[in-house]
Amino acid sequence: MLLSSENYEVLEDKKSHLLRVRIKNDIDNELINSEDVFRTEADANRFIVKSMELFASRATKGDFKSMVRFKRLDGRPAKDYNSIISIVYPNWTARFNDQEFLHIFHDTLIKCAPAHLSLRLVGLNFNEMREFNQFFDELLSELNEVTFDNRTRISSLSDGIMRIIMDE
Repeated sequence: MLLSSENYEVLEDKKSHLLRVRIKNDIDNELINSEDVFRTEADANRFIVKSMELFASRATKGDFKSMVRFKRLDGRPAKDYNSIISIVYPNWTARFNDQEFLHIFHDTLIKCAPAHLSLRLVGLNFNEMREFNQFFDELLSELNEVTFDNRTRISSLSDGIMRIIMDE
């Protein structure tokens, strides 16, 4: 499958304007993008040749699993998720405007959270909370029946939630 040059394409990275290599499967679906970036198409093509040689040598040994790490093409970096619990609360209510209550709320969460997890407390205003709830409800609905076809929608909804939580 990955032994044909037709499975590779060189594309320009929109952020850096450098080149990346995209690997596609036999039915033209995107599989992965290279982490490496290249200044010239010749450099990218050398990477393609080396990749094809590497895949050919691994195919004869039957050892693909040890060399592939997965990262979604449209995914967020792991640092956004690793060992972090985000607690979302409405910061416009009287209860959460009371600094004493907010302090007790925060301390209780800190004391009850497992030591290996970090907490991210996120106070949202009314409009942010409405938007968060809309994304969250739609995400739960999509997660009821995960298919290959709705993976982009799930990713988009998840990114929408993360944009709100991360204040981006």
